[in-house]
Amino acid sequence: MLDIIKINNKKYVKKTVNNISVFYHLKTLNLSSVPPILKIEGNMVYYEYINGESLYDLINNKTLNQRERVIIGLQLIICLKEINDNYIIHKDLKPENIIIDKNYQVFLIDFGASRLYDDENKNRDTQLFGTRGYASPEHYGYAQTTHKSDIYSLGKVLKDLDLPSNYNDLINKCTEINPNDRFSDYDILLESYEKIMSGKHLVTVKQKINNMFINFFKQEYGYNYDKSFVQRVVLIVLTLFYIQIIISGYSDGTFKNDEFLINILVLFIMIASSAYIFDLIRISFSAKKRGSDYKKYIKQFIINILTFYIILFIFGSIAYFLGYR
Repeated sequence: MLDIIKINNKKYVKKTVNNISVFYHLKTLNLSSVPPILKIEGNMVYYEYINGESLYDLINNKTLNQRERVIIGLQLIICLKEINDNYIIHKDLKPENIIIDKNYQVFLIDFGASRLYDDENKNRDTQLFGTRGYASPEHYGYAQTTHKSDIYSLGKVLKDLDLPSNYNDLINKCTEINPNDRFSDYDILLESYEKIMSGKHLVTVKQKINNMFINFFKQEYGYNYDKSFVQRVVLIVLTLFYIQIIISGYSDGTFKNDEFLINILVLFIMIASSAYIFDLIRISFSAKKRGSDYKKYIKQFIINILTFYIILFIFGSIAYFLGYR
């Protein structure tokens, strides 16, 4: 039950909290996704009362149409991105802690379990567990909570929203048990969500290969492999196969007969690596447009392209000279 008081004819919620540093941080930010904080007295926080309904009530009363559900899902991602960009992990995201006002603007409330994730506090976790059914496995001591813990909870909330079936893969990726298998950041998640909204979501060949390998590992060994690891394994295998063909071709004098196969394989490798590189470029521009830290994607792009082509050049050169010996 909320403790609501009136100050200067305006309603505020009065709440006692333990993680007071989070609220001092929130008070300085004035985020659009969080009710404004009036004042802090000791462990008592006074924040503006939002006249609206909880997402829990809207879902259970079945008053939301499909379009409204999709838009609320989009706003939720933007809200979480906003607090994450300011080094805050909510840790208790659930429909009851999401308020929708009369203009269908989304607000996050109840930061009582939240923590800061800046350089000073990233290894200091809170002891509060969140809510069963929405809290990620990390909440229960399996690992340190990060922004990916909120992404897990978001996936559970999106599932409650009962979005159309073409959002199922996105929801499943959000709620992977292994944090490394979830979306790495909110820019990528937001871009994926917007693609589905615009009808441009397509399952790429790279995603199919990733899913094939990951599902195999899960079924056969029960392991959850990082998708970036799978991508590197696939590229390494293809590169080694390419080198083996070159060595064999030069060794037995039948290289010309294998030229077509070599060209097809090289083309496939170049397309796969280029697709990955273009993905990074597109995500970089998208992050820059939203005012996020896009430089890390540029750095990752430069490192990946240089590493791939240097390795390919070195091993290709070795294979070339071995073929002539």
